[in-house]
Order: sequence, then structure tokens, then C-alpha cells
Amino acid sequence: MAIVLLVAGLAIYSAAQAATCDAQTFQGVCILHLNTVAPDTQAPSGGGGWHTNIITTVFSDKPYGAALPSSKAKGRTIEIRGRNGRTVTTTVTDVGPFCGITKNGDDDAYVFGTSRPFAEKNIGVLLSKLNSGCNGKWKSTGASLDVTRDLALKLGIDGKGYADWRFV
Repeated sequence: MAIVLLVAGLAIYSAAQAATCDAQTFQGVCILHLNTVAPDTQAPSGGGGWHTNIITTVFSDKPYGAALPSSKAKGRTIEIRGRNGRTVTTTVTDVGPFCGITKNGDDDAYVFGTSRPFAEKNIGVLLSKLNSGCNGKWKSTGASLDVTRDLALKLGIDGKGYADWRFV
């Protein structure tokens, strides 16, 4: 028999045997932190692996959609997991954020491979220094995933935050 109590984002339950608890315990009580997203150890790819801890920004007031820095991703379906533990599924409707490695904004090594995002590796650098086709007034914010305002709210993102994503 287990007793469950939900207090301020923590699930606390008393387990009959301490061995059944995979989380932190205090005097025989198992304490689980809810809404904590554990990073997935599977390498990101074009088919199922999570890209984790990606700087995510809001780009549109449309009801759904996302932007990734690859023209080849446009039209594909992705699942996005917010720090609040919620997930959403949406279509990649745009290429972005900002500029990528090539003039069309593609960062395929990140989107379809195992590399960290180009924008993340160049935070604070003027985009025109990274790609001559980019606007010279803007610096890289590190953002490598854009979501619509409605999706951001569901994921617990207010303007800028972190999320994980994968192709589905």
C-alpha cells in the first residue's frame, strides 16, 4: 500500500519497501520531483532522438507551428518537451530562428545530426560575421528552436526558455 501526497510540485509517497523507490528518500518516504525533465541519453537524429536543452524563443502569434534552422525540416512533425514536463506535437512551418551556417539558414548538423546548434556555439556574435547574408544589426541569442506563442505558453516558456525536441 502506498500513500501519495502532492505538495508544491512534489509527490511524496510512503513505500512498503525502500527498494521500490527510485528517487530521493527521507525517513522511509520517497520524494519524487514532478515536472523535472531528465535528459535523454539517446543521440539526436532525424528519427526519434531528443535534442536537449535547446534555447527556445517565441516567433509568431499563429496557433501552432515551429521553426528549425533547416529548410529540409520544413513540413516535418516534431514533439517538443518543455521544462514544465508538458509535451506538444506540431509541424515545422518556418526556417529559423535568425540565420544559420548557410544563406538559407540551414544547420543540418544540429537538426539531423548530433551537433549542438550553430547559434548556441556563437552566442553574442554579430550574425553578419557568421553569415554574410544575415542582418548585421543582430547578435546570436543562441536560440535554435522557435515556437508560436500558444505553444510557448503550453510549454511554460515566456519569451525565451529551454525545451527539448525530436522528430516524430
